[in-house]
Amino acid sequence: MVMARNTIRPAAKSILASLRISNEKPPANPNADALQKFAETVERQLEYVHLEMEGKELPVMGGEQRQARPRLWYWKKGGQFYITVQYGNMKLDVTGNRKLLALKSLEQYKEQAHPTIHAGESLEDVEDTLTSLREAAVETKELAPFIDHLAEMIGVRLQAARSNKSAIKRKH
Repeated sequence: MVMARNTIRPAAKSILASLRISNEKPPANPNADALQKFAETVERQLEYVHLEMEGKELPVMGGEQRQARPRLWYWKKGGQFYITVQYGNMKLDVTGNRKLLALKSLEQYKEQAHPTIHAGESLEDVEDTLTSLREAAVETKELAPFIDHLAEMIGVRLQAARSNKSAIKRKH
């Protein structure tokens, strides 16, 4: 005897009902990961400095289609090393100028920020400067308000860009 295919199945479990809901609150500082991201990037820059100090090749970044050298913050000119500090693809002002924290647009920030540091004559000087930047961000938190503010402005710009894309899609 063949059973009918139209038998009643038990109701499928709801996807939402299967989620494990928590009362856990997000961190007090929504940009806490911005400091972590910055610290990780400084660590990567320090790795590049160490490779150069050992005379080793820098790693090639990217996939098979597009390969490139890593984006270094430091460079040498006239026997001196300089560092341009970045957060993402934006230059980060490290002068401690609190007036920058009042700026609302990235365009204003770009006009007023002065992110280049004269590190010294050697890669050891670059290493020391990068180590100091990491300490200023992670340990003493001197850079925290500047990193947070830049991260927030970048986030606002990204949200606006996403909104514009959504509006364009809705029109079509």
